[in-house]
Amino acid sequence: MHPSFPSKFLQLLQKMEPQELKSFDLYLQSPYHNTNKNLPRLLTRLLPYYPDFSAPKLSKEKLFRQVLPEGKFSERRMNNLMSEGYQAAEEFLVFQ
Repeated sequence: MHPSFPSKFLQLLQKMEPQELKSFDLYLQSPYHNTNKNLPRLLTRLLPYYPDFSAPKLSKEKLFRQVLPEGKFSERRMNNLMSEGYQAAEEFLVFQ
């Protein structure tokens, strides 16, 4: 199935095995590998939708409000966060 919205980050997460996702979560929580505190929160909010990431409740706006509750929704900011997630996932896969 296709994700609820187009995202290279979600497509990459779909290809990971469950154990890889757990390791990726730990990787994101490590200050040595990741300095963006929002990425672990984003992954935590996405994991319930694994492996398809397709659900009527899953939207960029909802994710934004869950990960960055203090901010007003910004498509650009959400896209940047998803892009950073994709970059971190690529680095994780190389690191592994």
